[in-house]
Amino acid sequence: MQDRLFEFTGIIIGNSAGAIVLSKGGWGDGKFYRGFGLVDFYVSVHYKLDAGHVAETKDAININIPENMWVTVT
Repeated sequence: MQDRLFEFTGIIIGNSAGAIVLSKGGWGDGKFYRGFGLVDFYVSVHYKLDAGHVAETKDAININIPENMWVTVT
């Protein structure tokens, strides 16, 4: 599956856990999940800034995606 994703030349969309799978990995429900690394960053999905939600990534880029929001990578 990972090889097919890297070879695909169209648009790929990942929602929630799908965003984690497409990234290097990320946090969801307080757990870290490893991703395929199609993009060169980690993600935190359903990020809640006002709830004190913290996602730390040492020496790496982490994108915090709030509820009802999205990130576009070209």
